[in-house]
Amino acid sequence: MKKRIIGLALILHILIMFIPNVSAINDIKYIDYLYYTINSNSEITITGCDYSTSEVIIPNEIDNLPVTIIGNGAFENCEMTSVIIPDSIEIIGDDAFRNCLGLKNITMGKGVKIIGANAFRRMGGGGSGSNIIPKNLYISDITSWCKIDFRNGYSNPFCYTNNLYINGKLMTNIIIPNDVISIGKYTFYSSNIKGIVIPDSVSIIGEYSFAKCYYLENIILPNSVTNIGDSAFESCINLNNVRLGNGIESINVDTFYNCESIRTIIIPKSIIRVESNAFRGCFNLSVIEYGGTKSDWDKVYIDVNNESLKKAKINYNSSLAPTPNPTPIPIITAEITKTEMDDSYNFKIDTPISYENCYVYAAVYDNGGILLSVNCQPLALEGNTNISVKKSENDAFAKIFVFSKTLQPLTETAKEFNLTE
Repeated sequence: MKKRIIGLALILHILIMFIPNVSAINDIKYIDYLYYTINSNSEITITGCDYSTSEVIIPNEIDNLPVTIIGNGAFENCEMTSVIIPDSIEIIGDDAFRNCLGLKNITMGKGVKIIGANAFRRMGGGGSGSNIIPKNLYISDITSWCKIDFRNGYSNPFCYTNNLYINGKLMTNIIIPNDVISIGKYTFYSSNIKGIVIPDSVSIIGEYSFAKCYYLENIILPNSVTNIGDSAFESCINLNNVRLGNGIESINVDTFYNCESIRTIIIPKSIIRVESNAFRGCFNLSVIEYGGTKSDWDKVYIDVNNESLKKAKINYNSSLAPTPNPTPIPIITAEITKTEMDDSYNFKIDTPISYENCYVYAAVYDNGGILLSVNCQPLALEGNTNISVKKSENDAFAKIFVFSKTLQPLTETAKEFNLTE
């Protein structure tokens, strides 16, 4: 009898273990097609949706409570084709949109601070052949994008998106704003950008920040950059030319790993270490423009798997390398005029003198100062320089910048044009 009682007690204990937590189930609420919970701080976490929902619009608030979190795995395996994430969202959890094979359009709010591991893994199908269907990422603010804490490469929807739109404009060339001081880990990981201008406000380039940017061709780092994270430019297979600023002392592990198209790199005298695999797979690296002497170069510690760096021709005391106190180019005057076509603004830049390796940037902004579009053109050594930017509905004003190869402004101020008159 005693054994029977013990047996019944054991069975009862096992059954109790498998009784659902009724209070936890009751905590899950539902509105329209979204499931959510209310956190202890009276903020809302989105926990899921009806799997067959195709267009998901996450609200800023529900019942006057802010929606701040998309939970772990909230939309995993859902059949959505588009999602709009509002500015109120601060955290996107691990696996949040994983295996959303039909997801083609993402609108990302500017309030996001953390995106968990694998949040967008296999979005839109991922893997080989996924580019058959174009996939698009829409953002409004590069500054906030650079501050996001991406937990790994698959946290970033760039992994599987073909096109980046900033305020509705397709962008392949990006100017980082002057209020950005750090470009975080994985910020542009696997993106389709072709060119980027990094201002002298930036001091840190995070790990994997530009890794697998297959279309990026050139990179110029200003002297303000003091740290480049591991694998920052790994597998940028079309990267041709690299210029490092003189604020850097170490080229870290895997920084340019598998950048097979690099032919020339400009290295300042400030470099004292080149870590393992920094230039592994850079088979075409043939010329180093070095800012110091042969004696200085011989003191640089070069770790293993950097054979291409060791075999390259070195031009010592190169005039192309940045110096600790570069001689500024004299400020020039520029007469800039604007004409309009049906679909574009055209600017003519006339300078009495010019210099090699200088560039003109034409940027168009909306009323809030948000960059809508930008174009870049080398400054002509003789005659006028002409540059055009496409029109859009929200154009408010344009600015024309002239920079040297070291990103020194060549005019006193940027020329500004009102586009609403």
